[in-house]
Amino acid sequence: MVIILTLGVRFWRWESGKKAEMAKQAMIQQQQVEEAKKQEGKERILESLIDSVQDVSLPNIDTASWSVYKNEKYGFEMKMPSDWYVENTSENWFCLKSKLREFYFEGEKDVCGISIDGDYLKTYIGNETNFLNSIDDMRTRKSITEIGGVTIDGKKGLYFEGASAPTTVLTKNNRSIWGFQIQAAESTLVKNNVQDVFYGVIQTFHFVN
Repeated sequence: MVIILTLGVRFWRWESGKKAEMAKQAMIQQQQVEEAKKQEGKERILESLIDSVQDVSLPNIDTASWSVYKNEKYGFEMKMPSDWYVENTSENWFCLKSKLREFYFEGEKDVCGISIDGDYLKTYIGNETNFLNSIDDMRTRKSITEIGGVTIDGKKGLYFEGASAPTTVLTKNNRSIWGFQIQAAESTLVKNNVQDVFYGVIQTFHFVN
C-alpha cells in the first residue's frame, strides 16, 4: 500500500510538472504570436507612408576614395570617409564619428555625426500608430519640410527632414526597421560636411548575409 501511494504521489507530481511546462510553453508561443503581430503592424505603417509620398532624389556623392566598413555580426556594409569611425554603443545602435569636436561640460570631445539604429521603432512597441500620428502631426505643423521615398540597398525607404525632425531615412530588412539619422549640431554639420557623408552612407549601405 505504501509503495502504491508513493508511486501515486510521484506520478501526480510528474503530471503536474508536465502540465505546468505545457502551460509555460503555450504562454511563450502566445507572446511570440503577439510580438509578430506588432512587428507586422510596424511594417505596414512604414509601407503605407512610403506609398503615400512621392520619390525624392538625394545628391549623388563621390565615394570612390572612401573606406569600406563591414559589420559581420549585424550583417551590413557601407562606405565612409577614411577619417570617420564607427562606435557600437549598444545593441543594434551605431554612431558614426569623425573629429566633430564640440564643447561639453566635461570638455571637448568627438560627437556622433550620424546614427544607425537597427530597431528604430522599438519605442513604439505596443502602440505602433504613435509613429504614424507623430509624422502626420509634424507634417501638419510643417515641422517636417520634406518627406518622400528613397532607394537604399535596392529597397524603397522613407526620407524626411525638418525643424523638429533631423534628416532621417528608414528602411526595412527582414522584420526590422532600420533608421539612419544625422545627429550633429548645425555648426558641426556644416563645418564637417556631415550632410554629404550621410548621403554617401545611404548611397553605399547594403545588408549582407
